Amino acid sequence: MDLGTRQQLVLMVRALYFCMTEEWEEAGRSYGLSSAQQHLLFLLATADRPQTPTDISRHGCWHISTVTRLLKPLQARGLLRVYVHPENAKYKQVELTGEGRAMFGQFAKSIEHTEAFPSDFSMLTEEEAKLFLDLGSMLIRAKKGAPFVERLKARVSGLDYTDGEAFS
Repeated sequence: MDLGTRQQLVLMVRALYFCMTEEWEEAGRSYGLSSAQQHLLFLLATADRPQTPTDISRHGCWHISTVTRLLKPLQARGLLRVYVHPENAKYKQVELTGEGRAMFGQFAKSIEHTEAFPSDFSMLTEEEAKLFLDLGSMLIRAKKGAPFVERLKARVSGLDYTDGEAFS
């Protein structure tokens, strides 16, 4: 692949991310949540066990210092709990509190049937969207591995996912 194509791929992915982030920020404003905080709460809400900051860093694609910075205000609001790992005091664990789970559930319900969240994709057919997801998952699988791609398929319990699984 030539340099121009590789450059355009990077610039396109970055531009798509920032286009979505602007709309994502707006959706969380009434809940006092940034897009990054929404994503962190999603990771915790869909995890099958408490997460370490390293888990959150890996799955959220953040530097560990960013995770630390994101956790503090959410912990101060009582939305999550950070505690010493019961079997290894060198590690911390993070989980949603009841209040955090309830607030995230309310937020998730508020956007459940909002077609334009986190961005308006209505110009894409279902087939085009699935092709985009398949290509993206192929690239991510090569960089982050199959378990990471499986984590991208996480679903929030209690929401209506009538569409089935979007990508392989």
